[in-house]
Formats: sequence, C-alpha cells, structure tokens
Amino acid sequence: MTPPVVPNGTVGAPYSQTYSASGGAAPYSFILRHDASPSPPGLSLSTNGVLSGTPTAVGAFTFDVVVTDANGCTGTRNYTLNIACPATTLNPATLPNGATGTAYSQTLTASGGAGVYTFSVTA
Repeated sequence: MTPPVVPNGTVGAPYSQTYSASGGAAPYSFILRHDASPSPPGLSLSTNGVLSGTPTAVGAFTFDVVVTDANGCTGTRNYTLNIACPATTLNPATLPNGATGTAYSQTLTASGGAGVYTFSVTA
C-alpha cells in the first residue's frame, strides 16, 4: 500500500490523500481502523482509498488503513497524521519606537489561526 507516509495537515484547511494498493486482485476496498486513538476529526476514508475532509482538531492521530482485494485478502499499513494549528499573523510586524517620558500606544491585531485571540507582553 502506498504512500508509505502521509503529509501533515492544518486545522481548517482542506485535506486529501489518496491511498493505493498493488498485488492481489483488483478491485480494492479501503477502510480506516483506529483501535487505540480516534481518527482525525473532520476526515473520512472513502472505500476507494481517499482520505479527505477538513481537520477540526490539532494533534497526532495514529490509525491503520486496511485494504481488501477482490479475493478477501487484506493488507494493513499504520500511519500517523499530524494536524497543526493554522498560522497566526500579528500586525504590525514591527512596532514604532517610543520616547522616554511620552505615553506609548499601539494597536495590535491578529489574523489567521482559529478562535478568539489573546495578547500578552513577555520579556
């Protein structure tokens, strides 16, 4: 079964990965098996071997793809799919200089990512 590894995904971004098999007797049928951990939320595997959808949670998801050929023979490959947070951009990219003894104010905004933004100052 191919591919040997799958590309990473991002929460909120469409994802699609096609699996294929060789050997045995066509046609092939695919299923997703996830014994110990949940499958990636927002994704599903079609019987023709396309894992697709829009991921809804961040994490590393481990699952097996099981292929069955026309004779009922099976093959299994284990995969780990890493789903990352969407990129968040902070604006402005640089802050204007301040002056000693003068009040300073600069509005910061964020875009991208997901959910409500919180801001903090760290040294």
